Amino acid sequence: MVKAQDINFSQSYYFKEFINPSFVGLDNCSHIGVNERSIALGFGGINTVRAGLSGFYPNINSGFALLLNNEKHPDNIINGFTLRLAYVYKIKISDKLRIIPSVGIDYSQRIINPGHIVFPSMIDQWGSVGSVNYSSLPDRNLRYMGLDLSLLAALGGFYMGAMVKNVVIYQLGGNSLINKGLSFVMGYDYFSGSVKKYSFILNVKKTQQVVESNISFSWFLSKNFSLSAAVQGINLNGVIASFTGVYRKGRFDWLFSYGFSASPIAFSVYEVGGRYKFNCKKSAQKTINCPAYQF
Repeated sequence: MVKAQDINFSQSYYFKEFINPSFVGLDNCSHIGVNERSIALGFGGINTVRAGLSGFYPNINSGFALLLNNEKHPDNIINGFTLRLAYVYKIKISDKLRIIPSVGIDYSQRIINPGHIVFPSMIDQWGSVGSVNYSSLPDRNLRYMGLDLSLLAALGGFYMGAMVKNVVIYQLGGNSLINKGLSFVMGYDYFSGSVKKYSFILNVKKTQQVVESNISFSWFLSKNFSLSAAVQGINLNGVIASFTGVYRKGRFDWLFSYGFSASPIAFSVYEVGGRYKFNCKKSAQKTINCPAYQF
């Protein structure tokens, strides 16, 4: 179904800055990563590549995220990309409580070619099936810039945040394809000492036409291996289940995911990804000069 919605990656929970850019400030590390998602459908496939670079600088409590989504259908039914640049600032309330606001700007372009649609009901902006000659319709081309506002609060291993996405500041083309809306995220990371053991995250997104709910639970089996299971629901009538395995070697994470759905359209999803963590630093500490005494 082609609607105003995000592409959902099973590996989003390992690339949290795509869910909410404020996650950049959570671990005081910089990251670079890429992952690719392929959907196998009966009428073709959709390939999406996502890449991101983020950096955080504890000495100024600030960071940035540069994020790219590029989506392409082999039959050119839908093509598009989104480029997002976000600034993050971390406010330390106490040793455990942190508030992290962020502001970002998106540039997006989406093109839909109705003449290549195999099932006209995939696109519902032009009327009911049979009432429109889809092959005679021109391509729908939309370009726009949008403003994103995000906030994340973290207390120990618990975090909660929200994001207002694509408050449009410029557009050219039909409004029905703009991915504007709200998103909410909450989760908990359980540690045994300094070792992460379990992780839970819930992400709910509301765009113009779609409500999506995503739940993921991860088991960190050892220093080098973890497994995740996730369920995604779309408008309460479509469910995707997926499983992700992660292998860690040093600062590198290598990921592979498989997902499937039987309703309303049967398809399978494959994802591969890699992520590198670097420039990890402790938070800036304030120092107090002690007076010197002579005896």
